[in-house]
Amino acid sequence: MAFYFSTKATLHDLDYTSQIASALLHGQLGLQEKPPDWLNEMIPWEGRYYSAFPLGAVLSMLPVALLRNTGLIQSFPGHVLAALIAGLCVYFFFQLAKAFGADYSRLESKALARRVLLALFPIFGTWTWCNLGFGGAWQIALGLALLGQTAALYFTLVRPSPFVAGAFFALAFGNRTELLITLPIYFYFFSCRSVVVGQTLRLQSPGNR
Repeated sequence: MAFYFSTKATLHDLDYTSQIASALLHGQLGLQEKPPDWLNEMIPWEGRYYSAFPLGAVLSMLPVALLRNTGLIQSFPGHVLAALIAGLCVYFFFQLAKAFGADYSRLESKALARRVLLALFPIFGTWTWCNLGFGGAWQIALGLALLGQTAALYFTLVRPSPFVAGAFFALAFGNRTELLITLPIYFYFFSCRSVVVGQTLRLQSPGNR
């Protein structure tokens, strides 16, 4: 709520990914008609108009495109999406801070205040507040990449689930392809956890008692 009311989505009309997602729902990879003048980053080729966004950024907007095609929404909900992304990021940052902070098992006032600050800082203390709040396609893609990485870390370090972590990581690099270079880090985290679990099981085996 704080993010929603403290930002203004002045770029919500720049809905490149939503436009291409709508075309995908009709079996097209690009727009058949010339897009509005403000969508000047569309790429014309052989009578159609394509987007330079990664495929993951377009696929992420399929639910939005479906809502628009069914008439449930009339315009790109950039403001709502930005606030939702920010809220989910804060949640996962808080869970990470809770798991790895001091006295994580107790909700003492000082410890809780530190966790809240650690959860809020990446959103309200960085570029995210001013950038994501614009609510355009580029900003939403960056926000989804941040959300994907944050959730992937949570499902790697706190509640290990390779499938869920992989899905969120796909969301991250699908919106920002260069994030694929961080994949070895997640493999490293999972491998370290496997070693620790293996050592624990050996210590608990009957032969070691």
